[in-house]
Amino acid sequence: MAVPENIGKYEAFLDDVLRKELAERQRARDEAQEKVIECQKLVKHLTLIKDRRLEELEMMVNLGCEFYARATVEDCSRVSVETSFGFFLEMTLEEAIEFLPKKESYLEQRVKILNEQIVESKARITMFLNALSGMQGMHPEAPKPEKEWPEFWKVLHVHVLKNVIGAIRHLKWNVLSICL
Repeated sequence: MAVPENIGKYEAFLDDVLRKELAERQRARDEAQEKVIECQKLVKHLTLIKDRRLEELEMMVNLGCEFYARATVEDCSRVSVETSFGFFLEMTLEEAIEFLPKKESYLEQRVKILNEQIVESKARITMFLNALSGMQGMHPEAPKPEKEWPEFWKVLHVHVLKNVIGAIRHLKWNVLSICL
């Protein structure tokens, strides 16, 4: 059986699919965590503006690359808040202070779900690596053999890898159909 030829395909699948999936989930989790922190800061600032009854506000605005410009907000009674998907909604201070904790709660749930998905991705990668190393005759749980692994062990790992790949593709299809 041509096991070494298949190993390249499995390693490519590991790099092209599983590790990219993990990186994407980690990026999405990090973005959601940043938005949670932004919500918390915004609630504090809006509460401060409301408590001090500020009508006008001077501030420094980051234009990019840490280049700042002085700005004046002439009417502090209304603010634009990002709801989701890049949509902004103009709200009064009270509405924004009431809305932001709900958004924060939603984002915290999203972070929790993404953390669970990251754990699943890492488990799949570990299982895949164990099967791949077993197929190559380097199973991590067994002591290094003096002889080559039996051919049936390598064949078994080929079937395990095929089943893992099939399960992952099936899961992706189910997730895609749920999202649509």
